[in-house]
Amino acid sequence: MRGLELTSEKIADIIMAAGETCLLIAPGVDTKVANALQERARRGGTKAIVVIDGSHYAERSGYGETNTWRGLMAVTELKAMPGTRLGLLVTEHGAWLFAPRAGNLDLRKDVGLNAVELEEEYRVAARSLAERIVGLTSQSANSGTDVRNEYSEDLQESCVLDQVEPRAQSGEIS
Repeated sequence: MRGLELTSEKIADIIMAAGETCLLIAPGVDTKVANALQERARRGGTKAIVVIDGSHYAERSGYGETNTWRGLMAVTELKAMPGTRLGLLVTEHGAWLFAPRAGNLDLRKDVGLNAVELEEEYRVAARSLAERIVGLTSQSANSGTDVRNEYSEDLQESCVLDQVEPRAQSGEIS
C-alpha cells in the first residue's frame, strides 16, 4: 500500500479515466467530483455507483454539497448511507481508501497523506466490499443488468419538488 494525498481534483481525474467500473463511497460529493461523474455519464457506458451520507450535517461539516444531488440522481446510481465518514473509490484501474477532509471543521490548507492506494491483491476485496455495501451481487455486476436506484424517496421527491433541503433516510440501503 502506498500513502498519498487524494484531493477532489485527483478523485475527479480517476473518475474520468475509469472505464466500466466506478464505485464511489464518501460522506459527500463536491462540485468537482460531481462534474466528473456527470461528464463520465455523458460518455456512455455503465452508470457509476455513488454512496453518500445524504445528510445536511455532512454538508455543514464540509463533506460535499447537497446541490450536487439532483444532477447525480440523473446520471448515477445514487444511494444514501447516513454516517459515512470514510471514502472508497474503486475502478478497474485501482482502489483507494481515503479519509475526506471536513472542510468546515478542518481549515488547514495542507492536509498531508489522507489515502492509501490498495495493491492489486486487495482490489478484488475492495470491489467486493463496495458491491456488498451498495447491494450488488457479482452476477448483476457482470451481467450489465441495471441496478435499481436505492436512494431515499424523500431525497428524490425533495429534489423533484425543488425543495431547499433534500434529506436521505437511514435504513433505505439494502
